[in-house]
Amino acid sequence: PKKGKSQVKAANVDQAMELWEGLAETVLSVPTVTAFGTGMRRGELLAVHKEDVDLEKREILVRRSVTYNKKREPVLKNTKTDRWRYVKIPKFAVRWLKAHLDDTIWPSSPLLFPNPYTGGLWPPDVFSSAFYCRVSVLKLPRVSVQGLRHSFATVMLKAKVPMKVTSTALGHSTTVLTSETYSHVLTDMLEDAVDVFDGEVSKAQARRAARPASHTDSTVT
Repeated sequence: PKKGKSQVKAANVDQAMELWEGLAETVLSVPTVTAFGTGMRRGELLAVHKEDVDLEKREILVRRSVTYNKKREPVLKNTKTDRWRYVKIPKFAVRWLKAHLDDTIWPSSPLLFPNPYTGGLWPPDVFSSAFYCRVSVLKLPRVSVQGLRHSFATVMLKAKVPMKVTSTALGHSTTVLTSETYSHVLTDMLEDAVDVFDGEVSKAQARRAARPASHTDSTVT
């Protein structure tokens, strides 16, 4: 039988803030803020170059991704969809990124988030392991790096951001992929929508009940 897709846990806004505040004294803090604030994939996040970041326009150009070659060495390649895209940076993340760029531990590295030990590419699995271990030690909300991307999408959809806009931000090729990936979120939103609809009907019923009864003579032939 085919293996079903496992649902990655997403963090709400309060949990995400607890995460990056708990990681504030580590090299994982700003990547965490950026991942949650932009919805970028792990490989995309680790491939961003400083020249790709424009804090004045509040945007990041996503054009590369970090993956592995046959020797299990981290290398750069094109993005998953082979398309470049701009992602907007929320204001709260801009403040973290500015401080990060002003006080980077590898000023000579072209990478926004270089490997803290070498200044080169940060292997994605090593990054995830470091994130998971630190989150576990600090007893922070158990959310994976992929979960930060899902958190971004969940917050966007629940805030009623149009599906097309959310899909574009995530770098999905179609809105179908977005709706399938986040069907559980849409199901919750549908329940809320039905409650709103039910409320409108209840209001209409109350208005009708409040009207004075009309008396008209009619002749049935």
